[in-house]
Amino acid sequence: MNQLQKAAAARAAPPVPPRRLPITITLVIRNMDHYNTAEFKQLREFCATQNIMWDTREYDSYRYRHDRDEISALPALHAHINGYHERTFYPNTRPIQHIQEVITVYHASVERARERQKRWRSFFTNLRAILKQLLIRAPTRMEREEAKRHATAVATAMERRNSFQNRMRRPSAAEWV
Repeated sequence: MNQLQKAAAARAAPPVPPRRLPITITLVIRNMDHYNTAEFKQLREFCATQNIMWDTREYDSYRYRHDRDEISALPALHAHINGYHERTFYPNTRPIQHIQEVITVYHASVERARERQKRWRSFFTNLRAILKQLLIRAPTRMEREEAKRHATAVATAMERRNSFQNRMRRPSAAEWV
């Protein structure tokens, strides 16, 4: 493929959109009738550039526990990561920095999960190597059948011995009556 074909293919392929973060910022307001979109336009645009979902809803302390427990004034903003409440903040308290901190918390949790995954992978890799060194293996079908025959023979011998002992034992005085 020559340079012109590569350039044409690059122009024809649509750009891959960045991955949406599992973070949701929810604006909680008193009444949707008095909602002024211009006030929160900068926040919505920031969330759009960071690929964060933006949601707006009315205050409802009956349906949403975080509205009841966390909000002290309206309007308020809830930040959720993977559906779990991370924090509540307000438009007059540096909201963009709060959102950036939530993004940092998310990336840190992803990194911790990757580290845990690496540790478990290395644990199982090491365990597999140790088991190979010890030559621990699963028994073959023939070995299992042989073990079953042996167990059956032992059980039969024990049964014979017990029945012989029962026949040869002397009856007690209570049995004579």
